[in-house]
Amino acid sequence: MKIQVKQARELLNALITVTSGTHSVVTRSPGGQTVNQVPYELDDNARWNLTKNLGLAERIVKDADKAREGILREITGGVGRDLKRAEEPEKFQQFLERSETIEDQVESAQFLRVRLSGLKISGANPIPGVVVSALQPILLDDVVPAPEDVIPD
Repeated sequence: MKIQVKQARELLNALITVTSGTHSVVTRSPGGQTVNQVPYELDDNARWNLTKNLGLAERIVKDADKAREGILREITGGVGRDLKRAEEPEKFQQFLERSETIEDQVESAQFLRVRLSGLKISGANPIPGVVVSALQPILLDDVVPAPEDVIPD
């Protein structure tokens, strides 16, 4: 599958959230309150595919970050040197332009597809919509029944 580096960054963040993300559930009792972390519900196939995809997206992002660091070293003339917009506006602009080129590059990876129905997008601990949206490049289009509390068009 072909994916832009900037899309891979968004995908990586979503994969981190959905594979390790949890929802806090507060339970009140006469003795006080308890907070439990409940993981997002995923079917087994979706969890496996999302976890495998995490490593693939991470590789793309790490490679892009190394390239950006190389550009920064080249422009500043050394390792560990900061580039500040106010002090060196021309170099800063050059870095931004070259970094943007990296973010627009298209990379190839063998991402595993995930069925939308494997993500629990409704119920007690639904995956947030913004996360589902960022997972779009790897989602298979399948029909998920609408929750009963949704108002029809």
